[in-house]
Amino acid sequence: MKKGTLTLRFFALGLTYLLLMVGTSFGQVEESPSGYIRCATPVPSAAEALQVRNALDSWLKANPGGLDAVGDFTIPVAFHVVRHDDGVTGDVTDLMINDQLAVLNAAYDGWGYQFSLHSIERVNNTAWSTHTYGSPAGNEMKQNLAIDPANVINFYLCDLGGGLLGYAVFPWTYPESDYHHGVVVLYSSLPGGSSVPYDEGDTGTHELGHYFGLYHTFQGGCPAPGDEVDDTAPEASAAYGCPNGRDTCTGNGPDPIHNFMDYTDDACMDHFTQGQSDRMQQMMAQYHPSFGGTPCDVTADFSADVTSGAPPLAVNFTDQSTGPVISWSWDFGDGGSSTVQNPSYTYNAGGTYTVALTVSSDSCSDTNTKTDYITVTVVNNPPTAIINSPTDGQNFPSGATVNFSGDATDTDGTVAVSSYIWTVNGP
Repeated sequence: MKKGTLTLRFFALGLTYLLLMVGTSFGQVEESPSGYIRCATPVPSAAEALQVRNALDSWLKANPGGLDAVGDFTIPVAFHVVRHDDGVTGDVTDLMINDQLAVLNAAYDGWGYQFSLHSIERVNNTAWSTHTYGSPAGNEMKQNLAIDPANVINFYLCDLGGGLLGYAVFPWTYPESDYHHGVVVLYSSLPGGSSVPYDEGDTGTHELGHYFGLYHTFQGGCPAPGDEVDDTAPEASAAYGCPNGRDTCTGNGPDPIHNFMDYTDDACMDHFTQGQSDRMQQMMAQYHPSFGGTPCDVTADFSADVTSGAPPLAVNFTDQSTGPVISWSWDFGDGGSSTVQNPSYTYNAGGTYTVALTVSSDSCSDTNTKTDYITVTVVNNPPTAIINSPTDGQNFPSGATVNFSGDATDTDGTVAVSSYIWTVNGP
């Protein structure tokens, strides 16, 4: 199921963390043609980039075998929906969050990582929601909301100020347990959001790349070492839209405009490279070893006997997970849930539902999310009209006032009063 899977079997490392903030500038912040600022993750200074490069060289010398290719490592993600004080502005649905998780899993599949849902929380705080990068409000938000940063990715959804789409913190900036870690994205950049053309969830993909230690593909422009990855072509500047054939560094091949670490539209982005995968895992081995060790020993999977029909639609789900599973957690997409291994569930309302199964072993968990998996279609039967009075065949003298009354039955729901239309035929 996973292609060219690589991941983590890390050796225990003694780590020295360097806080390299001196001389660091913030992300490339020019506006895109659509009016958004793509990313505010800090651009490392030359001194910082050199220190990170030297640390990586030392690690590679100490670990000449590198990392064993043993499968994608699953990391739990805690979503923090930070709304305005009204509890409405900045909100997203659980379905959008599940869709975001599916986008991340598709993007990182085979490149070292998969993601499971740890939790969803919603808080109301306008100052936190509308913060800008580096502001006290953003720092306060993380300090209050962060969950176990060494073992969980904290994913903050905010109504960021200044048109900003997102930002992250590089893994070497703080110890792995520090609350500053995590990614922050504009809530409307999730799949189904309103931040066109950045509305397919790849702001999250991009910022997680920084979280794992990747630079922008245009880092440093055309001269080496650029983004420190050998198999991404150098690029003089950020690309916007989807400029196929763009080549800003002559002789090195077309710019990597389809790479998740450029600034192009979400629909234009579709891949990482092997070199980027290697760098992400090497960075985690050095700076975030809790995301290492043995990959998860369980893999979630499931099927259903039916996936479409009219309500009430009874569905029998079958667990097809592998490994030493000890618990099951089902999310049926309409608010229903179960902890039974092979549950039966009835959908009573029309709609399309995303189903997720999380399985756990003694040491880890894995989630399989199937987007728009169940479709319940409501058949619209016509209502039946009933005349209560006058009775059929009743006679009235000429000029008499006749009072009509009626009712209707509707198997699909309640007939609105405004839908009653009377027609009287006579000589």
